[in-house]
Amino acid sequence: MTTMDPPPEEPTPTPAPAPDPPAQEAHPAPASAAGTLSPDGRWVWDGAQWQPAAGAPMGGYGDPAAYGGGFAPVSGPAPGLAYAGFWIRVVAYLIDSAIIFALVFVLALVSGGITKTDPNTGVQTVNASVQVFAFLIGLAYVIGFWTVRSATPGQIALGMRILRVDNGAPLDAGKAVIRYIGYIIAVLPFGLGLIWAGFDPRKQGWHDKIAGTVVVRSVPV
Repeated sequence: MTTMDPPPEEPTPTPAPAPDPPAQEAHPAPASAAGTLSPDGRWVWDGAQWQPAAGAPMGGYGDPAAYGGGFAPVSGPAPGLAYAGFWIRVVAYLIDSAIIFALVFVLALVSGGITKTDPNTGVQTVNASVQVFAFLIGLAYVIGFWTVRSATPGQIALGMRILRVDNGAPLDAGKAVIRYIGYIIAVLPFGLGLIWAGFDPRKQGWHDKIAGTVVVRSVPV
């Protein structure tokens, strides 16, 4: 009886090598950290490119609601900016007050002093002309610097500036006047409208809300 040899085993096919992964498209270095919103709050940087921000409103510059969509809130309206808090604004106010006082003091010396003495009665009265000029100097100082530099010298010294909420632009003369009127309104009820900035999410006083402005300062990104 003839014994038949078993058929030869077929060789196991060798799997083809996996193709190399496609080369990653080169992206420019990101301008900011992943999760950072654009100034208008409508786009978010994902580490490679700008994507539409989930739940971002179509409102104005630095709207707090723009920081929704699962992203951590930030301290300002745009990368590199933070809202200026209450106390740093107080320091800026003191600097500006010292400058205005120095100007008024010089004016008072030139015009005969802050008070005047009646030569007949010896009664001292306030020099009305100094009061008028002091008001005009303060008005021109504040509105002038807000219009030209969008900040007073005290704010400039501390790295602050005032911006419009709707588009992030500097102030113009009209906005500066409205803000000054709002400032007077904010001062009248025991300064409550100014203190309001210490508790507001965007550090806005009543004058900021009336004029549609925010005060910001530069911070590292």
